[in-house]
Amino acid sequence: MELLKTEFVPGDPPVLLLQGEADFSTTDQLRAALDHALSVDSTVVVDMAGITFIDAAGLRAVLQAAASRNGLGPLRLVNAPRVARLLEIVGLSDLPSIEIRGTGETRDR
Repeated sequence: MELLKTEFVPGDPPVLLLQGEADFSTTDQLRAALDHALSVDSTVVVDMAGITFIDAAGLRAVLQAAASRNGLGPLRLVNAPRVARLLEIVGLSDLPSIEIRGTGETRDR
């Protein structure tokens, strides 16, 4: 069984769809999907509506992707209330390198 599914959908903007669990066992897959999507198009939006669970390892992969932007603007996440909640818990909810929109947990930068 695949714990994490990723799909890059070209468009304007392109979207990286994530579905499943973003945890210690899928961190490498998540990191590779984020790196690939951002290398194809820096305006990619990461849609996390299908993420059912995310732990500290998954959050770290998201934070590393955001940090890798090097002045290209924030990493844009949509439908990511679990990420927003984790950022709030660890005191990083005001990071300018991440923009979260969708499902009642909107935080714009």
